[in-house]
Amino acid sequence: MGAGDSAVNQLLDVWKSGDGEALAALVYSASKANAEFYETIYYARNERRSDRLVELLREEPDSTCFAIVGAGHLIGDFSVVDRLEGGGYRMRRGGRD
Repeated sequence: MGAGDSAVNQLLDVWKSGDGEALAALVYSASKANAEFYETIYYARNERRSDRLVELLREEPDSTCFAIVGAGHLIGDFSVVDRLEGGGYRMRRGGRD
């Protein structure tokens, strides 16, 4: 197993634990060294995704929306969840139950 496999397994273990703070720390640990990458991959995408979800929800205001995004887009400041909750939407984390 290579270093990449170990990092992925660590990411999966933290995600399964439900510890959002630990996941954010793991995902964003290199954000200061790679600010442009994180701006493009996380922050700008989060803005586009959350804006699109709001558009869809406004088209069907009495509906429930189910969206799947990568784990890095669900945690930390400026996450899709953060942006939608800030707009008055309620979020619920799904599980295997």
